Amino acid sequence: MRPHEGNELANFGVFRTDRMKYAPLQEAHITFERRGGTEKEYQIEVYDGAGRAYWRAPAPVVDGVAKFVVTVGGAPGTHIIRAFTSEERPFWPARMGSFLLVPETTASAEGTDLDRFFVWLRDSLQTSAERSLYAGRWVWGDKAADNSPMNLAYPRFRLDASVYFEGAEQLKQQLDLIYAHQKPDGSLYDHIYGDGHPGWEGEWAIRSMMADLEIGSIINVHQVWLATGDNAWLAGLMEPMLRGWRYATSSPDLWDETHRLIKRPHTADEWDVQTGDGECFRNENSRYVLAVCDAVRLPKAGDALGAMLEALGRLDEARELRDFAASARERGNALLWDGVKYRHHVHLDGAEHPDFDEESQLAMSNTWACNEGLASHEQAVSIIEEYERRLGATGDRYPWWSLQPGFPEGWFPTYPPGFYLNGGLFPWVGGELCRACFGHGFAARGWRLFRELWEQVKADRGALVTWYTREGRAAANTPWTTNYDAWGIGAWGRAAIEALVGVKPLAPALERCQCALHWAAGGLAQADACVAMPASHSYFAYRLVASEHHLEVQFTGSGKQVELLIPVPTGAEWQQAVLDGAPAPVAEEARDGVTWLKLNAGLSGVGTLRLE
Repeated sequence: MRPHEGNELANFGVFRTDRMKYAPLQEAHITFERRGGTEKEYQIEVYDGAGRAYWRAPAPVVDGVAKFVVTVGGAPGTHIIRAFTSEERPFWPARMGSFLLVPETTASAEGTDLDRFFVWLRDSLQTSAERSLYAGRWVWGDKAADNSPMNLAYPRFRLDASVYFEGAEQLKQQLDLIYAHQKPDGSLYDHIYGDGHPGWEGEWAIRSMMADLEIGSIINVHQVWLATGDNAWLAGLMEPMLRGWRYATSSPDLWDETHRLIKRPHTADEWDVQTGDGECFRNENSRYVLAVCDAVRLPKAGDALGAMLEALGRLDEARELRDFAASARERGNALLWDGVKYRHHVHLDGAEHPDFDEESQLAMSNTWACNEGLASHEQAVSIIEEYERRLGATGDRYPWWSLQPGFPEGWFPTYPPGFYLNGGLFPWVGGELCRACFGHGFAARGWRLFRELWEQVKADRGALVTWYTREGRAAANTPWTTNYDAWGIGAWGRAAIEALVGVKPLAPALERCQCALHWAAGGLAQADACVAMPASHSYFAYRLVASEHHLEVQFTGSGKQVELLIPVPTGAEWQQAVLDGAPAPVAEEARDGVTWLKLNAGLSGVGTLRLE
């Protein structure tokens, strides 16, 4: 009989799956039916979205049907199933089936509603995105906190979480627009208004007294590059970024040559409002300071720019930028560290406080310092403990202060103490503090902060506004304040993904990633998690099951390697580590206040690590 003759099902066979689409590490229940055959067994192979075989096994035939279960993993996309006899070659064309592997960022844990948080995070990010016309072109942008709509405001803090949910074009467009309007001297605007916006006093774009636009946008490009792995796009933005870097590190408006750090008017931390007259633009009343926020972001941008130059093969320039970043951190620490925390400001030209001790202020960028490399581990511990001490001393609802304490009455015409930038509670700050706790040995405290945030969101029926009163009540200071604040959503999303779930990229497109397991600190023994970067069709996923004497992690991903970090319980000692059925060399490493078991594992299909 020729292949096309006779009953198709009996002659060729057919695959059936229990669903069409799977998440990573889900079980696919598959049957292969060939009633007309005489074979007692088929060899089954399953290939991932990159064409790599990741599952092979014999499947016995009973009454013409072979049944088998595949744990789905490897590269996303269409997965091909093939069945063949021992005499046939694996790519026998007649016997093929398929299903889809579609990773999405999420997590769940037994006895919790963590999965609901990730649904909320995804949906809230969508509601804080805007697609508007800019000079006749549709552009995806961020609805930035309490700024007006159709207003691209920089830097972009929403990217902290949106890189784990959005595609490449949506992530790139806003950055493409800001660099398309870069000024000849390399400076950038911090507000670009859409075609339907009246503008700022008729202007289509403005630059306020913000001091971190150029360095902040470099950090944003680095975030998007990590999510996309798009070196061609990166190469197109490299010269604009370098022009911005040169402006930030040489312009008399921004650069203090004496201390070789960025300066700004006397604002409250990162904001664009100066004390005294409350103006947003430099004027004759401006007095200049070195601020902890810029001391954090300058070396961060230098390292990011160095990494991107290195990826483009410009190694000498990369080395120079990394050296600059290291020396900038040293200068910032020498000037701003007071032994407990970072000082809010170092005054450059006569900003006096005869009625107020600014040295006591805890500025919100101390949390950035813990996460972005300015603070050593010991300094970060001191800062985290100072936040906890002040929480107890003040009785405030959360340790989310923009400033603690704020400036006294009269220092800002429209911002009294405890209001908005002058001591209000910001989820943005809470998310950074939560991430710092997980990164510096306070994982249980990080879990507490996360649970407090999630209860606040649920109590407010899904809302997360820009800021709250010291009593924890939702507040507003402009008519554009919404219930989906991109600043807070971004910071808490990143804390949940990179700290609580513990997955963060070590290379573009998650080619290498780190997975640090903090579930025990939250009192949880079973968890499932997937972290995706849709812009590069990449992901990493794991399933954890733990008990007092046993731990098993099943993992998979689209990349090449994962660094697994598992905390060693106090007084415990693992006797054996087995990776995919073979003894595995595991190193014990003390890092940032935690003793970890560390294992580098390749990513090919589905892997399993067991500790006993």
